[in-house]
Amino acid sequence: MTILFCRIGWMKNYQGQTETDTIEGGGSYVEENGTGFEVCNFARNSEDGCFYGYVRVLNAGAFNLAKLGGGIDNKYVDDVTVVWVATDKDEEAGSSKMKIVGWYRHARVFAKEQFQPIPQLHQKNGIDKYRIKATEATLLPVKDREFFIPHARTETGGFGNNNIWYAQNDNAKEFVDEVIQYIDKYEREKRLEQLNKLG
Repeated sequence: MTILFCRIGWMKNYQGQTETDTIEGGGSYVEENGTGFEVCNFARNSEDGCFYGYVRVLNAGAFNLAKLGGGIDNKYVDDVTVVWVATDKDEEAGSSKMKIVGWYRHARVFAKEQFQPIPQLHQKNGIDKYRIKATEATLLPVKDREFFIPHARTETGGFGNNNIWYAQNDNAKEFVDEVIQYIDKYEREKRLEQLNKLG
């Protein structure tokens, strides 16, 4: 499985900014503008059924598609599991920790920013570009966001200054396996819940 970790700002629903759901964290752009291009990452486009996701890459750079199984001339790579993570600022505990907030399955990851098509909800939220497109997405309710993601400052491997992590160093293999098992288990349990409701 090809996997890519993307760090974004923290929200409950990622269905656009609302009075009850505004983005927190997410770096200097969010601090300066009060919003981010990721605020609609889990809003399904009614026209084509797809999710259009964004992550800010260091220095507005491109994804290294070679690390995702692509070639140097590829414009995109398909069938990537994109794991979205964000920092949960627990004011009561006085701590900030990165957690998995959701994921895309079988996503198309573009080397560079894309500007067409832009779903209507994205446009209403001032979003005019995206980097990742998928038809399958799982957003975790806040209460289920319990899987912590390492930071390179405190642990071997993990996120550095960039908001993307390919997790391909030797130290990351065991961790990636744990993430895949976690995702698979969560999806199985949700499917079982749905079957029980039907039956």
